[in-house]
Amino acid sequence: MNNNNNNNNDNNNNYKNDIKSMKTIVSSSLSSSLSSLNRLFLTAATTAAITTITTTTNANPAIAGALDDCNTKLSNFGLPPIVFVPPGFTPLVGVIGRGSAKEAMSNPVVVQFAHPGLWVEATTTINNNGEAGTISANDYIKGDSAFFYTLPSSEKVSIDNKALIQKFILKSLTQKGDALDSFKVDKVQQGTKGINGQEYIIADISYTLNTEAGFSIDRKGFVSLTSVGNYIQGLVCVTTKLRYTGKKELGVTLRDIADSFRVYKLDSGVFSGV
Repeated sequence: MNNNNNNNNDNNNNYKNDIKSMKTIVSSSLSSSLSSLNRLFLTAATTAAITTITTTTNANPAIAGALDDCNTKLSNFGLPPIVFVPPGFTPLVGVIGRGSAKEAMSNPVVVQFAHPGLWVEATTTINNNGEAGTISANDYIKGDSAFFYTLPSSEKVSIDNKALIQKFILKSLTQKGDALDSFKVDKVQQGTKGINGQEYIIADISYTLNTEAGFSIDRKGFVSLTSVGNYIQGLVCVTTKLRYTGKKELGVTLRDIADSFRVYKLDSGVFSGV
């Protein structure tokens, strides 16, 4: 009888020791697994942080370089610097109104705005024949664009003169002979004033463009307008209606471009370095 009790006690002790050993093994395995997971997460987080820093560092020099170039041009003309560029944008500064072989110089102005960094820029060129081209930025494949337009006017643009605003915008959109349908100025509002209280008007527009290929494209966007000298100047920022309504942030982008538009009159005929 005593021998049986002793055997049972030994078996119970062995069983308890086995359970304890198993717990130790499982605990050790879990700790090892958790340590591996922690190391994995830490490595991933570190890699992501390094990638972000590297990407940001690589992107900033190009934007900073463009900003420096633009501010140098503005400084040469005695104009205020650009102090803010929307994230992902790059600034553009150009001069227009220097005349050509056929046209005398009239109302030369400096034009400034910012646009998405991947858009293709165009500025006026000057040679022995004079000035050619305009100032614009585009994403041709997607149909997004921002272009400068100017029109002689004895009237100054104002938020109350809706007829003048509509006339200017319609001429800017049909300057190449394009036919439009359903043209509409949806809303007109006061923009942020420039230096010396320079007034800017922002208009929401929509229209249908009839292309030479025989099909129609609905387009939508914003136009920023101002008056410098005896002219009206505007920046037309538009895209397809399909993209405008399908990508809500694109409307914000076009409005940011319009809000960044500034025009300054040049009192000198010197255009070196521009």
